[in-house]
Amino acid sequence: MLLKRNWISVYDVLGLDWESAPIVPEKNLADYVQEYAKDYADRAALEYNGTYLSYGELNDLAKKLASIFLEEGFVSSDVIAIQMPNTP
Repeated sequence: MLLKRNWISVYDVLGLDWESAPIVPEKNLADYVQEYAKDYADRAALEYNGTYLSYGELNDLAKKLASIFLEEGFVSSDVIAIQMPNTP
């Protein structure tokens, strides 16, 4: 059975070649979180079930997690997967 690739039509509409490499943004998610934490530290970054986490808190937690990875011997080029339970 051949897999139907419905998403390819989106590439055509956008004028992109399906076979070409994706466009990689200059900033990654961590860059945006750090920037928003600096500019909007008290604004809500995440909300779940009525609990809010600000950009400042999110950035602090990300730094703590990065610190733990470094202490465990990981380096910045390592790829790390985190398995978490599925929640609503």
